[in-house]
Amino acid sequence: MIKVPGWQKKIAALCAAFISIFLTISILFTAEAYSQERETVKFSYSPNTAAQKVCVAGTFNNWNKEAAPMKETAGGVWETSLEIPAGNHQYKFVINGAVWVSDPSNPETADDGQGGKNSVIDVGRGLYERLSKISPKDHAIETDGLAH
Repeated sequence: MIKVPGWQKKIAALCAAFISIFLTISILFTAEAYSQERETVKFSYSPNTAAQKVCVAGTFNNWNKEAAPMKETAGGVWETSLEIPAGNHQYKFVINGAVWVSDPSNPETADDGQGGKNSVIDVGRGLYERLSKISPKDHAIETDGLAH
């Protein structure tokens, strides 16, 4: 058996503790960055009925049917752009404050618990997916990953 001097054991333990702390901090900062990530999402809807008002309600605004009004554009298309936090969100369009409809242009849905469907969007994962696919020395710069 090889005897290791006490000071070398202390250095090895100190290095292990430093690496553990570094990894913990890295994981926390990554989770924090992801949780703070927001993305602008453009919503468009063409109701098949006369609408005086159309809003977007979803998990990103606590299903508040008045929080995200849309503006009518040419041809009866209603649009709005919202800053939405990263994550998986469900939503519906609210017509005239009373009729809730899922997004007919979005095939991703989830059960709404009332016999209908909510539309589903996955926000903010694009940057992490792109960065995970980059290979070293591919001579590419992902500008989305740069911070100032």
